[in-house]
Amino acid sequence: MNVSVEANASITVKRSGVVIGTGSSTTAGTYAVTLNAAVIAGDILNVTAIAAGKSISPVNSITVLAAGAAGGGAVVIVNPDGSTETVPFQNTLTTSTTDPVTITSSVGVVEATTDINISVGGPITVQDGVEFNVTGNNNISLVAAEDITLGEDVSFTTNGNSAIDLVSSGGNIILRNANLVSSGSSSHVDVVINANKDVDISGATIEAERDVLITAGRDIYAQNTIINSLHSGSVISFTLNPTGGSILVTGLNLNKNGTATGRVCGTLAQSDTINNIHTHNACSPSPAPTPTPSP
Repeated sequence: MNVSVEANASITVKRSGVVIGTGSSTTAGTYAVTLNAAVIAGDILNVTAIAAGKSISPVNSITVLAAGAAGGGAVVIVNPDGSTETVPFQNTLTTSTTDPVTITSSVGVVEATTDINISVGGPITVQDGVEFNVTGNNNISLVAAEDITLGEDVSFTTNGNSAIDLVSSGGNIILRNANLVSSGSSSHVDVVINANKDVDISGATIEAERDVLITAGRDIYAQNTIINSLHSGSVISFTLNPTGGSILVTGLNLNKNGTATGRVCGTLAQSDTINNIHTHNACSPSPAPTPTPSP
């Protein structure tokens, strides 16, 4: 396996607490670490590095893919000292540190028959053009303690009894001009977007067989957005928690009456309504959130 480290670093790879590979660097760069034990799909390898006179790096976990499984392309993790580590994309990635994680455009199209589950202690950025297509009863879930940012033309699609969940416990969620489609036949086929700060879905297309649930701690920007909820008994809802912010809806296109908790501002597209109202009062919210820059 390849590991990117700084100069004069010692590298350790563990599985279930047992060292199965070591290496060292002379200069900063990417080094091959030979493993002394066979690994199988599903194994979780914990990689750490330490350079002379410095603290040991945070643990970075890598899940081994089956041959031919979805994966490839690069994921960049920024370490606390500013150095970067590049690892192959895996359907499951978990970090407990605040290191920013960027899923680069090189990942391209991922066709998966398992969950795609990205959970990090810092921000997540998905660069332009990345597509996640998941089939079966499997979900797409991005959970971050800071911002979640989807680039231009990013597309997440599930096709089964599954959901798409984007959750930021301490930051913004920004998916301008992205596409989220969750299709299927069960009561769990939802799209859920929940941010501690702002949600910006301007220009995005969001479709779910069941509910589309959007929650923000400050403002929701939904200008020129398309949202469809296909099941007759399902809902499209916008919630501000607390209710001191604004929900901007100018140009928002819905296929059914939406509901909102909080101040709604602007005029919806065509004859669409939120809380059975087409034209809401104008207001001046704070500027839309700025995406976290990726390395």
